[in-house]
Amino acid sequence: MYWSSILWFISWPVLVIISYQLIKFTILKYEEILEKPIKKAAPEK
Repeated sequence: MYWSSILWFISWPVLVIISYQLIKFTILKYEEILEKPIKKAAPEK
């Protein structure tokens, strides 16, 4: 029990960092995909 709690305490910040990086990467890709059709639909004046 003691070792598993130590491992959990060590592993959760790593999981948070990894999930944050994945979310940030996904949002960047999603914005790239969304921006292209929006720019085509709205012609520049």
